[in-house]
Amino acid sequence: MAATAALKQNKTAQGYSYYCSIPRELCAVPGLSITSLFLGGLLSSFSGKEDEDGNVKKFKGTRGDIHKYIGGAPATLSRSMTRLKNADYVDRKGMSAYEFKQNKLTNGKTWNVPFEITTRIFDIKDKAGDVIARRTLTRGEQLTYSYFYTKLASCTHKTTTEAVYNQIAKELGIDPTTVSAAVTTLSRIGLLYCPKDWIGVNGHRDGRVGLIKKWNWFRKEASYRNRKKKSSGKKVQEGQPATVNREKYYSDLRETATRKASEALDVALSYEQYKKLDDERKSISTLYRRAVFTNTDYAQELERKIKQLDYKSRTVLENIGIAPDSLKPEYYARCKICKDTGWKKDGKACGCFGRGSPPESDNRTTKGTEYKN
Repeated sequence: MAATAALKQNKTAQGYSYYCSIPRELCAVPGLSITSLFLGGLLSSFSGKEDEDGNVKKFKGTRGDIHKYIGGAPATLSRSMTRLKNADYVDRKGMSAYEFKQNKLTNGKTWNVPFEITTRIFDIKDKAGDVIARRTLTRGEQLTYSYFYTKLASCTHKTTTEAVYNQIAKELGIDPTTVSAAVTTLSRIGLLYCPKDWIGVNGHRDGRVGLIKKWNWFRKEASYRNRKKKSSGKKVQEGQPATVNREKYYSDLRETATRKASEALDVALSYEQYKKLDDERKSISTLYRRAVFTNTDYAQELERKIKQLDYKSRTVLENIGIAPDSLKPEYYARCKICKDTGWKKDGKACGCFGRGSPPESDNRTTKGTEYKN
């Protein structure tokens, strides 16, 4: 395809505003090509689910319509569709209508990627920064990008993730050399970056990869999230006393903080090294609670071990790009004075309620926004 025609296609592709969610289980199905994975992700994203009336949705579109979403030659798309049908993941429902069998999936885990990635023309640069090629991404590059996009796109407490090519290849169902070559190309395009100065635990240099979030689809995703996100407690509901709305305001803030801390902990526990330290600390903490009433010397020894484990845990978290304080709800508190409880230490009501958006000043900290009364 000529470059000008491809660029024109980029501007008119229907999938610009949507994100493809590829079921991870498809990566382990024998005989499915990478194009089959993207086609399965397209159909899974827009079919097989019930609408508001209880009717099962179907994806309706010709091969040309499918091409606008995920690219690919017509013959390749036909073969990929056949493979999905043979694997019993897709049913054809009439002329150019397809339904993905959601009941075939045992979990809801997906690899997410903007549809724009599959059709856009990118400039590939050499180490000197000169453009050496202009083309669309290969399927292997698209799938590799989906791995890092899923891990980091909506993650606010870490900017990079481990890049063990053998492990990534195993999860995606492709060859490790494909992953390695894809990371190199994606870095030259400016989609990924590899921090060279990152040093792992005990001085070991581990490979890490981060997302470069300057691209159009990140702005669109942020815009979409902002539209979906509703202000919690800031708008006073008509017909309700101010005290009720005040309590709801702070309750919503605390609930959000607890959820974010829980999500951060889930991410931390996904790293084996941190999980081992966390399990050991829980075990020793149980012994400490028993010993503190019976054996003072033993309790002091256990307390020293707990402090050592806390230090090691913080080091591990910092090395994998997670702020240690983000595992605590207080990290997300909007008001440092009342910690989003609504009450100051002297028992008086905090003045942060109803102030709306905080002013851009020195009040901003790493733990959120401080309100100074």
